Amino acid sequence: MNDKINKHLDELFAEYTDSASNELKAELLANLSEYAEDLKAQGLNEEEVFEKTIDSIGELEEMLGELEMQSGSARRKILMNLSASNLAGTDFKNVEVEGNFKASIIKGANFANADVAGSSFKASDMHDASFENANASHVNFGVTVLTDANFRNANVSESNFKASDLRSANFEHANATGANFKTTGLADVNFSNARLNGAELSYSDLRDVIFTGADLTDTKLNKADIRGASFKACVLVGTEMTSSDLRDTNFEGLELVAVKFDKSHLADSSFRNATLRGVSFRLIKRKSIEKADFTGAKMDQLSYLSLKSTGANIDGITVI
Repeated sequence: MNDKINKHLDELFAEYTDSASNELKAELLANLSEYAEDLKAQGLNEEEVFEKTIDSIGELEEMLGELEMQSGSARRKILMNLSASNLAGTDFKNVEVEGNFKASIIKGANFANADVAGSSFKASDMHDASFENANASHVNFGVTVLTDANFRNANVSESNFKASDLRSANFEHANATGANFKTTGLADVNFSNARLNGAELSYSDLRDVIFTGADLTDTKLNKADIRGASFKACVLVGTEMTSSDLRDTNFEGLELVAVKFDKSHLADSSFRNATLRGVSFRLIKRKSIEKADFTGAKMDQLSYLSLKSTGANIDGITVI
């Protein structure tokens, strides 16, 4: 099978003999050979394996055209079509690929230290997959099963996770700046020390999420279920949590700047010893905030007046 693949590549690269093209050819051969072995393991016959393997190659002219624009020593990411494939448990560690993995079975796959920026995994099963230390920016993970997935230290900035299932996933120290998690299942996710600046998490299930040490500057968590989430040592500047369920949520000792809690449910939440500046509590019903604890909290005049208008217990608050 490798001989057939190699012969096919020889024909494709006949007009390209520079060192960069040779490097691309060798990398393609290695990736295609591995893919062919996976297909054989799925029970496909030799003809089917060869046809599907060759079909997985992206547009060669596009690859080579971009390669020629780079320096001779520069590496080019492989473009591959792996949609509707069974890649469960496959080792993609350290690979550089911009691939179409749509509607594939990729659970348990290892993308640690890989560069998959710009790829699409839409509508795939990626339970327990690992992207630790990977570059997965501008990736489409929409409508995908990613339960228990590992994105520790990964770059997922500007990536799309909309309507996906990410329960119990790990995003510790990840860069999720500008990522879209709207209408996503995020219960029990670990965002400790993650960068979520400008990220969209509205309409999502955020119950018991760990945001410890995360940067939530300009992050949107509107109309979300945030009950029991941990915000210990978080950066909360310009954060929006309007019309959300924040019962039993702990903001103790935090500094909140220009945070919006308008129309949210804050019963049994704690702001003990927190500092609030420019925080808005507009249109919150008395029953939704009367059990909130503001003991020892410090706040500027605007925050104080906004809170007082809700009928909350303001005993023990210091206006600064």
